Amino acid sequence: AIAGLSSLSSAMAGAIVGKIVDKSGLGGLLGIASASLLISMLLADLAYGLSEKHDFDPAEEMKQKKAEKDKLSATKGQKEAGLLKKTRDMFDRVPVLGALFCEVVSFQSLSTILNVCMVTRLKEALIDDAVRAAWTGRFYAYVNGVSGLFQFVLLPLFLKHGDITWIWRSMPLLPLIFTLITSMQASPSLNLLAYSFFAAKVIDYSLRNVLSEMVYVPLDFDSRYLGKEVIGVFGNRFGKSGISLVLSGLGALFGSFGVSELTKITSVTGGIWFWFAYQLSNYIPSDDTNSKKKR
Repeated sequence: AIAGLSSLSSAMAGAIVGKIVDKSGLGGLLGIASASLLISMLLADLAYGLSEKHDFDPAEEMKQKKAEKDKLSATKGQKEAGLLKKTRDMFDRVPVLGALFCEVVSFQSLSTILNVCMVTRLKEALIDDAVRAAWTGRFYAYVNGVSGLFQFVLLPLFLKHGDITWIWRSMPLLPLIFTLITSMQASPSLNLLAYSFFAAKVIDYSLRNVLSEMVYVPLDFDSRYLGKEVIGVFGNRFGKSGISLVLSGLGALFGSFGVSELTKITSVTGGIWFWFAYQLSNYIPSDDTNSKKKR
């Protein structure tokens, strides 16, 4: 419900970006964005305060578990393992998290390249900054509006009547089809690139985020905590920054990449994402398996 309301509020905000730019310009838009960020920070601080007041903060439980582990390590004369070793041990112990890490990195790589393609073509098609800002606002309004529709209407139907395993496997298909079509064009249009990025972001906001959280549900506390720390923080950023470094390196070696060349890379990256999503689905019990266990 919270994610759906966030999508709807983002859709409404994106829809009025053009009107704000027309009345107050880009400076006014940045001022409103700054005020919104300040309000968000204040509300986040209030939320954390309420969680501590009502004993809902998991930090205390984590500190207690860490203290117990430190005592055990001191008794055995062992040194606390570094984050890298902890992560490797966690992936060995809980293979589904290793598969989720690869899926997250591959998707973020695809999303970053699609964003670069769309923004590059957008700059060529719309020279005026204000017009471009209004177009971007409308684009994300559509993305968040459709995502909210999925979260409130279609996602509950998928989870109730569909198999989670096959949802993971079918999820990358629509963006993959768009990237394959786009890669076959000598000079893909802005609309075609926008459709590709639109499909990826809608699936990300409405399906991926929910399904990813469901992966952590049956895990123990340590696996959930460390898994979210490594995958949610490092995996997402590694996918974005890693592919950016790769593109910079390719540009330095072979010259600047145009949109046409980048679309070829998106088709390959989309195929890699599909492969990792399929591998991840193999670790997730199907609904038939769960029903048999209940019997």
